[in-house]
Amino acid sequence: MIRTVAKVRAVIGLLAAAGATAGTISVAAPVQAASNPHYTWGIVSGTVYFNHAETRYMAGGANATTALARTMPERYSKAILSAAAYVSGAAADADGRGFCLKVKSYGVAGGYRGTDGDGYCR
Repeated sequence: MIRTVAKVRAVIGLLAAAGATAGTISVAAPVQAASNPHYTWGIVSGTVYFNHAETRYMAGGANATTALARTMPERYSKAILSAAAYVSGAAADADGRGFCLKVKSYGVAGGYRGTDGDGYCR
């Protein structure tokens, strides 16, 4: 179960940009068209840093992911919905405090600002 949750959290970024239009669901990589998130990789884990605009975008991502998850079997949709709600909630919290969103490679999301992420929060 833990491995499944970790895998779902790893792909949640791909699902965050899912959109439902006219009964058709399309999936695209998150914020790729509008920007380019900053990535860092340490000895053990990596981090994806989003700027203010990307953080606001991710805060609204759970709505589109909900539309996608409804088309999946329940065992998958529950894990996807919980991960989407987690990342979206962390993004909304960070945005509300004037921070930007960061997501660790092991699934932990939170806020950052200042010089963290090589100063990408702008």
